[in-house]
Amino acid sequence: MFYKQITDKESLKIRNDIFIKDVVPILAKKGFIKSPFYTSCFGRTGNNGIYIYDMCRLRQCNLLEFVTTKISSRDRYIKIYVNTFALHPKIKEKYSLSEIDVTKYNIYPNNGREMWIDVDFIVGPPLFSIDFWYNCLKLKNSYTTRGRIKQIEKLKKMTIAKVDKIETYFDKLYAKYHYDDICHS
Repeated sequence: MFYKQITDKESLKIRNDIFIKDVVPILAKKGFIKSPFYTSCFGRTGNNGIYIYDMCRLRQCNLLEFVTTKISSRDRYIKIYVNTFALHPKIKEKYSLSEIDVTKYNIYPNNGREMWIDVDFIVGPPLFSIDFWYNCLKLKNSYTTRGRIKQIEKLKKMTIAKVDKIETYFDKLYAKYHYDDICHS
């Protein structure tokens, strides 16, 4: 009945599988595609035990919305970040971005607007938040096989639920950084 604790390598594989099999199809239904920038990541980044997935969609007002997911062997989180950029000059197709280097958008101050959906949308200090301690996308420890399966299913359900309401995170991001001014100018 007792099971050895999940290793970092197993944890990385479990979290990556959840993202690929369950989250990517939801984001695709919401209009997100693999980022067309030639410097974007979509998968493992070398042998450092990190997976990074950059997905984006083009919205009206020429806003490019990014969902960047980072899965690392160093922790047990699925870290999903949202960010958006106003593109100048205006473009009509996402695929016309394929010759552009994404690093010019990901440098400060643009990367300062990137928000981690588990922490950065919490009002007040995260350490005093119940959401931070109990609702983060983290694979918790378990010591039995049944507990391990339960924790994996819980992480999968929480991840799907948060990604399913990704629009609310973008709405909060727009409200915080006053993107309405861009759309109305």
